[in-house]
Amino acid sequence: MIESDNERIELEHENEHLKETISELRERLEHLALSKEQAVQDAVAERNKEIAQLKKIIGALRDEMEKQTSDHQQKIQAAFMESRDEINQLREMIQVLRQKIEKKAWD
Repeated sequence: MIESDNERIELEHENEHLKETISELRERLEHLALSKEQAVQDAVAERNKEIAQLKKIIGALRDEMEKQTSDHQQKIQAAFMESRDEINQLREMIQVLRQKIEKKAWD
């Protein structure tokens, strides 16, 4: 019976040791799971930050493009008006020259 008591005590120690090992492994797994979750949250936060920055850049580029388009349209309009004015001046000059030619022809 002493041997069986010793065996029982030994088994109880081994059982306690196994319980402690299981507990330590469980804690490590929980720690790893938390670390992994934190890493995922950090990565998501970083991506969201990057997305926000890219949206801001896209907005700024869109505004700049619209401004340049508007400036370009204004320059086109100004060139068109300048050409129209020049054409009108040339027409007036042609009219004046015709009148002078006709006047000389009658004189």
